[in-house]
Amino acid sequence: MFTFTGNLRVIWTCLKKDIRSALTERVFTIVSIFLPVNFLILMSLFVLALSINVAIYLFFLAGGIGVLAFEPQWLQAIAAYIPLTYGDHALQMAIFYNSTDQLGMDVLVLAISAFVSLSLGVLAMRRNIAS
Repeated sequence: MFTFTGNLRVIWTCLKKDIRSALTERVFTIVSIFLPVNFLILMSLFVLALSINVAIYLFFLAGGIGVLAFEPQWLQAIAAYIPLTYGDHALQMAIFYNSTDQLGMDVLVLAISAFVSLSLGVLAMRRNIAS
């Protein structure tokens, strides 16, 4: 014959097993949802840190710290391919010399680089959305 406390022990034992299995399922569900989200956040932070470092180096190479004409010839050759150089040149000419010398070429290079960057960004987003 079962006693009242004996029945409670059996019920409590069954409940503990159910609670453990329910918690285990919840933990696996939470981990399976948040693990990819955390990975995406960490990757975006890595991309953010990388892009800031690249932008700082490009700023230095474009002559953002000093006058590009006083830099070595090899640095001037590299700076010719950085769009920031043309923006910096247009800004220097407008502020320091009150001149529009080569403003059309500076704006054209900046517009072309903006169009290319925007086009590549749209293509990259379309591939990510489609897949």
